[in-house]
Amino acid sequence: ILSIDVLKDASSTAIYGSRGANGVIIITTKSGTDGKMSISYNGYIGIKNITKKLNVLSPYQFVQKQYERALWNKAIPAEYEKYFGSFNDINLYNYKNGTDWQEETFGRTGVTQNHSLSLSGGSKVFNYNLGYTNLTDKAIMAMSDYKRNNFSVKLNFMPFKWIKLDAAGRYAGTVINGAGANDQTGTEKSTYDSRVKNAVIFTPIPLKNLVSQDDDVEAAASLYSPLDFTADNNRYQNNTDYNVNGGITINLNKNLSIRSTFGLTKAEKEDKRFFGLSSYFAREGGALKRDNQVAPAALITNTNVTTLQNTNQINYKKDDLFKGHNISMVLGQETYSRSTDNTVSDYQAFPVDYNSFSAWDNLESGTNRYGDAYFKDMDDRMISFFGRINYDINDRYLFAATYRADGSSKFRGNNKWGYFPSVSAGWRITEEKFMKGTSNWLSNLKLRASYGESGNNRIDNSAFKRSYKLGNSGYLPSTSMQTSIYTSPDLLANPNLRWETTVTRNLGFDFGFLNNRINGSIEYYANSTENVLLKMPITGVGYTNQWQNAASTSNRGAELVLNAALVQSKDFNLNFMFNISANKNKVDNLGDLKSYTFNEAWTSMTEGSNSFIVKPGESVGQIYGYVSDGWYKGEDFVWNGTSWIMNSGKYLNYNGTTKTYSDQNGNTFVDNSSIAGLSWGPGAMKLKDLNGDGKITDDDRQVIGDSNPKHFGSFAFTGDYKNVDFAVN
Repeated sequence: ILSIDVLKDASSTAIYGSRGANGVIIITTKSGTDGKMSISYNGYIGIKNITKKLNVLSPYQFVQKQYERALWNKAIPAEYEKYFGSFNDINLYNYKNGTDWQEETFGRTGVTQNHSLSLSGGSKVFNYNLGYTNLTDKAIMAMSDYKRNNFSVKLNFMPFKWIKLDAAGRYAGTVINGAGANDQTGTEKSTYDSRVKNAVIFTPIPLKNLVSQDDDVEAAASLYSPLDFTADNNRYQNNTDYNVNGGITINLNKNLSIRSTFGLTKAEKEDKRFFGLSSYFAREGGALKRDNQVAPAALITNTNVTTLQNTNQINYKKDDLFKGHNISMVLGQETYSRSTDNTVSDYQAFPVDYNSFSAWDNLESGTNRYGDAYFKDMDDRMISFFGRINYDINDRYLFAATYRADGSSKFRGNNKWGYFPSVSAGWRITEEKFMKGTSNWLSNLKLRASYGESGNNRIDNSAFKRSYKLGNSGYLPSTSMQTSIYTSPDLLANPNLRWETTVTRNLGFDFGFLNNRINGSIEYYANSTENVLLKMPITGVGYTNQWQNAASTSNRGAELVLNAALVQSKDFNLNFMFNISANKNKVDNLGDLKSYTFNEAWTSMTEGSNSFIVKPGESVGQIYGYVSDGWYKGEDFVWNGTSWIMNSGKYLNYNGTTKTYSDQNGNTFVDNSSIAGLSWGPGAMKLKDLNGDGKITDDDRQVIGDSNPKHFGSFAFTGDYKNVDFAVN
């Protein structure tokens, strides 16, 4: 990489269309240089370890807890002695070394290695740059690693002064082993499979007399160690990416040139998932059984994405159009096409002794539940026309204007096209005659302002038309017919969708002092977005969601950037960089909805799982939930042999209709066992009945927090001493 440039203001990003709606990062790769061939190598190696572990019970503390629990339940023989022996021998557990499952699961010494080799050279007519990079990363988590190989080539050929040809190619091969610490995407939908959680709560000592049919939930869970959970949720990803692009530039004269570029990107992704005997999907997620027993399953997904892009533009540049007046113009046309297809194979009911590798290598041993399902998504296509003009007077007064028209295949009829203008102006105050006396200390002072519109079409490619999904139905006569039919999806088509439009307004100052040893900028922005594209919940029509232009939002904020060269000398240099931003967002309109809640997908609670709420007049990021009213104590409950019930000796006047309890002091508590789930009992959280209806429901939730920071930023020191450089971020 030669350079990385970040474009944020409206005028700079407007010409990039919808892909630049949230800003643009321009990455310029290195080209060959004139001269003899040069070979460069860059490499590094690093190690990593887990820095902190949670405190857990020792073997003695764990056994003592089990005794207290069994004593409370009046079930010492069944719940204690069965697994731990006589209580008289409990002190023996002081001498047992328990297993540190956090160490076993996340305690590997991770090793990262990166090796890069490049060759470059050439002449004024032809130059080249070839590169190879190998990255291997052994993660701290068991069964996890990452490997990547990159090959790149960049060629420039200028046979005549009036023509230039350039071409570049890149190959990237990536292999990822492991499903991570806790993956809540795809089929995995429960915290039951959390590798982090299981490494913390699992028994530190082996338990005897365990059987798979054990009714004791905690004991049954002890059949599978955290390493078993890791192996039973294994994942393998093999991604291959090819990118080829080329361009031709023809200089018609010293002011006028034309350029065409062509690009092809192809991505092939193989994703193998395995769900063993301990996984939620195999046990509770509806997977097929084998001989009426829980059995492993595997999900194989192959995805192919092909992207084609062509850009044609005419460039005109004229200095001193009039004395001190300079102009440059660009007219262009762009076409973009992206096609995606997926093949999904869902193999279930493998032999119970299969692990991930034996299942992936012997898919025929399982049952291909739906067959090899092939899905071809509708292509994402776009054609664009754009133009830009830059005009400056003595590099003192700067003006720019851009206009872009985008036509997207994701919209229908008159909504297909979006039109997005932008304008900007700048004033280099330090170039004025009245500022000449400040040149010894003021290097740069520039005032700039911009206004721009950009579009967004990031929705499903076929959101405007009805589609189907592969599923099953119990209404058909045979089993084979029930498991291989196409049904209506949860998403209702919307043919009236149109472009989402963001209006960006910027006002900024750029400054520099002491020959720019101290420099930076102050920026204020006010953005608004209309016709926000959201997947909205719907009811009453047999569907659950629909893409809609359902909202409008606004953002206002300020940013300060400061850079300083603290020390500049022959052998030693030290630089300081600092930035801080403050942003305030607001939902201005939410269509017909008074509020909209989001499911964060980490909790298995059936009620109150949508922990974020969006409301008109409020910011995005409001945390929504119940309000704590303290905790229940052990004396609040008794064990009836199967479940915890309130202690009638302490709580009187139980109301079976409203499920409320009153203590001797007249305090009323609402039964929230349906919310607390398996945690109901000593230590369970009390929840406030906010609406006073005598029960805990979804209506008792309110905004309890805000995920938006008041401000955010960063700072860094970079420097070098002779041939050694360093950085602190």
